[in-house]
Amino acid sequence: MLNFKFRKVLLTVEQIGFKRFLIGVFSGIITATILSLAFHYFREIFRYQTSLSTDLLILNDIEIRFFNLFFSSLSVVMGFNIVIWIWMSNHDHKKLKDRMYKQLSRNNALLIFWLILMLVFRFGSPISNIIWGMHGYDYHIHFLENYSLLFILLPFVVFLQSWLAVKLVYRTNKWFFISLICCILATFLLNLTTTVNEEIINQNYHKKYQSDYQMIDLEVLNAFNNYDIKLEDESIETMKKWTTEKSIQQVMKAKEAFSKNQLVSLDTIILQKIIIRLCKEGIVGQNDDEMDRFWSFATPKDVLKQLDMSGFSFQHQKELFEVLKEQILLVNLSQKDGQISKQSTETEKRRLITARSLTKHKSIQQLKEVREMIVNNKKYSEFINLLPELKPSI
Repeated sequence: MLNFKFRKVLLTVEQIGFKRFLIGVFSGIITATILSLAFHYFREIFRYQTSLSTDLLILNDIEIRFFNLFFSSLSVVMGFNIVIWIWMSNHDHKKLKDRMYKQLSRNNALLIFWLILMLVFRFGSPISNIIWGMHGYDYHIHFLENYSLLFILLPFVVFLQSWLAVKLVYRTNKWFFISLICCILATFLLNLTTTVNEEIINQNYHKKYQSDYQMIDLEVLNAFNNYDIKLEDESIETMKKWTTEKSIQQVMKAKEAFSKNQLVSLDTIILQKIIIRLCKEGIVGQNDDEMDRFWSFATPKDVLKQLDMSGFSFQHQKELFEVLKEQILLVNLSQKDGQISKQSTETEKRRLITARSLTKHKSIQQLKEVREMIVNNKKYSEFINLLPELKPSI
C-alpha cells in the first residue's frame, strides 16, 4: 500500500501560534465592527448632504435591508483580511518558497483591504456629492436593480481572494468552510448591531417641509370634496419633490398646458395654484423672452385666455382666479422688506428669493394689465373680491 506525504503543512492553531491566533481573531472582530459603523454612518452623512442642494435621497425598505447586509458583509470579509494578515506573520518555515508565499498572502490581504476601502470612499463620495446632489436627479442610477449582482459577488470575491495565497502554503481542509460560516454569522450579527436608523434623517427632512406637505394634502382633499377630483398618487408624490426631473417636468407641463389654445383641465389649474404657492422650480431662461426668466408659471395673459375660454364654468373661473391671486401675492412680496430668518420655512425662503428676482420684471406689468382688464369686465364681477390689490409701487 502506498503512503503519500503531502508537501504542504496542515493549517492548525499550533502552526499559527495560539497567541497569534487569538490576536488575529480579536483584531478582525474589532476591524469589522469599526468598518461597519463607518460605512453605515458615512452613508447617512452622504444622504444628508444630498438634502443640502436637492431632494433627500430616500431608500425603500428593500434597498435599506440589501445595502445594510452588503456593508456588514463587506466589513466582515475586510476584517477577515486583517485576520489572515496576522495569522500569516509567522515565518517559521524552513523552505524559502513557503516564506515567500506567506509574505505574499500578507501583502495580498493588505492590498485587498486598502483597495476596497479606497474604492468605497472614492466612488461613494463623488456619487453622493455630484450625482445624487445634482438638480434634476431622479433615481436614474438604480444600483439595486442594475448592479445587485456586483454587490453580492464583491464580498465573496474578497473572501476567496483572502484564502488564495494561504492555500499556497497550507492545506486548509475544514478551515475554509468554518471561516465561511463564521463570516456569514458575523454578517447578520453586525447587521443587527451596527446599522443606523435611516428614519432619523428622513423625519428631520420631512419636518422641514411639514407645512408644505400639509398644504398639498389640504388642497388635494379640497379638490376631492369640492370637485370630486382625485389626483393620482404619483402626481401628489411628485408635488412633494422640489428639484427632481419629474418635479421640474411637472412644473413645465403645467405652464405649457396654459399656453395652448384649449381649455385646461380643472386638476391642472389646481396643480398650477399649488406650484405657484410653493414657488416650485422649473426650467427658466431658455430663450431671450424676458417673461421666460425667473417665471416658471403660467403667464397672466395665458390665465386670462383660459378665463375667456372657460365660458360659464363656475369651477374653472373660481380656480383660475385663485391662480391669479397666488401670482399677485407672490409679486407683492417684492415690495416688502421681509428678511429670511431661521424661523422662515423653506417655502417662505423660496418665495422671498423669487419675489426679489421679479423686481421690475415683465410679469409684474403684465399682471397689472390683466388685473385691470378683469376688474373692468362685468363678466367676472362675482370673483373680483378674490384678487388682492397690487402694491402701489408696482
